[in-house]
Amino acid sequence: SAPTFLSPRPTLSRENSMRKRNVLMEMLPNVPADALELLSALLVFNPKKRLTAEQALNHRYFSMFHNSNFVVTAPTALPFPLNCNIRYSVDEYRDRLFQEAAKV
Repeated sequence: SAPTFLSPRPTLSRENSMRKRNVLMEMLPNVPADALELLSALLVFNPKKRLTAEQALNHRYFSMFHNSNFVVTAPTALPFPLNCNIRYSVDEYRDRLFQEAAKV
C-alpha cells in the first residue's frame, strides 16, 4: 500500500525555540510570558538571529519603562577595555563600564 505522510514537522530552529521556551517556563514558572519570550530571544546562539540591545529594549516587556525622550544610542560600538582574566566585583565592573561609555 502507499505510504502515509504525516503533516510536515516544524523546522529544527522552531522546535528548538519552542523547547527552549518550555524549559524556561519550567525553570521560571512565575515569570510573565513576555519576559520568557524576551529571554528566549536573547538566548539565541547565532548572533545574527539574536536580538540586538536596541531591539531588546524595544520589546514589549520593557514598554512600561520605555521613555523615548531618554533613549541614547552610541554612535559606534563601545570598546570593551576590561581585562576578562581579572575578576571584578559587580560594582567595579559596572563602574568601569560606565566610565568607558562616558568617554565615547
